[in-house]
Amino acid sequence: MKKENLDGVIGWIEKYALLQNIEEPKALVR
Repeated sequence: MKKENLDGVIGWIEKYALLQNIEEPKALVR
């Protein structure tokens, strides 16, 4: 996988996690 694609996926996951975090505060806690 190209690094650009990986960064894009990570960015998408972070945005999605932030949206989920509104309802689930533990979403970003690992």
